[in-house]
Amino acid sequence: MRKIMEIKLSSISPASIGGYDTFADAIPRLTSIRGISRWWARALIGGWAYDNQYDIIDTIQKIIPRIFGGQLKRNNVEEHVSSLLDFRFESISRKSTLSQHFRIDLLFMKLNTAIRRASSRRDGKVRESLEELEKMCKFSPRIREIIYIDLKKAKDRFNRMDWSTLTRILRSIREKLLRALLMELEFKLIVYSKARVPTNSIVQYEYLGALSIVLALALGCIGKISRRGLGSFKIDILDTKLEELNDITGLVETLPSSARELIRSLRNITNEVMNYLSKQIVIKKVDSVKLPLISVITNNIVEHVPMFSIWLKENVNNVYDEIKRLFLVTQHGSLARNLKFARKGKQSIKLAWYLGLPRSVKGAGYIESAVLKKENTKEIRMLVERRASPLHVKVFKNCVMILHFVSKDWPSEIIWRGATTQKIKISDNKILMAASIVNNCLKELQYTKIYPL
Repeated sequence: MRKIMEIKLSSISPASIGGYDTFADAIPRLTSIRGISRWWARALIGGWAYDNQYDIIDTIQKIIPRIFGGQLKRNNVEEHVSSLLDFRFESISRKSTLSQHFRIDLLFMKLNTAIRRASSRRDGKVRESLEELEKMCKFSPRIREIIYIDLKKAKDRFNRMDWSTLTRILRSIREKLLRALLMELEFKLIVYSKARVPTNSIVQYEYLGALSIVLALALGCIGKISRRGLGSFKIDILDTKLEELNDITGLVETLPSSARELIRSLRNITNEVMNYLSKQIVIKKVDSVKLPLISVITNNIVEHVPMFSIWLKENVNNVYDEIKRLFLVTQHGSLARNLKFARKGKQSIKLAWYLGLPRSVKGAGYIESAVLKKENTKEIRMLVERRASPLHVKVFKNCVMILHFVSKDWPSEIIWRGATTQKIKISDNKILMAASIVNNCLKELQYTKIYPL
């Protein structure tokens, strides 16, 4: 295998990257890196197809399997193709000694025990747990620095028998420790090509794969709840064998201020590569479409709404409070509130679905079953798959970046189950209306649109 790129990643926000135990792993899984790279490759290559009136689905089905593996259709026959690129993690290190402390696992065990005992109001056992936690502070100045003040508050609440506040404080201590632990992640990602002989076509696919990985890690996040800012990493391109990637190294290091220039550079390289590959592979041409079929990176604007835009808010005191302000319906002026109570004239329009449809809902909410059509008075239904949010949040130290993708890939009809059950039809006009509300709301919340201008 040939090494084509080496990247250093450093945590900016806590990352939930484990398996069933979300905070168990210290590094992302290789499948996560491949998965997010594949998604951003679809957005990048799909953007080229959308701008040049090629069939988006046909384009990504013929290009992406050659890079990241999958089912490739040739002459109406599908065959499985292995991934051209391979990944390795090396030189895993930490920024501090907290996670290397031999008692850190024991500390979390003690904390979980204390929370369980406080919840069940077991007086003697809670006192014992608090004393054990206090002893552990003596073994590490770093641990003491993080939890000692809150631990004193917990002892005070215990003496007052204030069980609910005590439980809340102990959970807060656990959250602070997890944040401190997960903010220390730092490692290298090495990208290899499996091709022994780098023909011109192979090099073009390597370029597309490398561009997608850089884009995914620079502007996307890793792990669970990644579209809300968890798993944000700062990346540095340490080495690359692909010459044109040297031009974007400086842009990656100066994010978020260089986001517009980075997107332009990546799109320019993608256009050159795809113009070459489109001569080697037959890709279907289509008439121009109003909305892209999937989320794509494009400059196109439909009815004054950009199909892809980047919004930035700088000098944010607390990025996590800012994210709450954006997405909680109880927050005045939030995106969720503006969409939920959207109106057209005097008529109320339910648009909260635009922030994403969950996998399943218990009780009130959008449910999975959608009506497609009627045949002989019978309703034909199908399950609506989860539709993730079109808004991607990227967190920096004192900045919040929102990437907004507008596309057509929504179910045509969903059902809202609340006090009453209501069918909601989703059309292109409703998608554009919801997108316009989001953009206007971001302006009111003092976000600046930096792409496209």
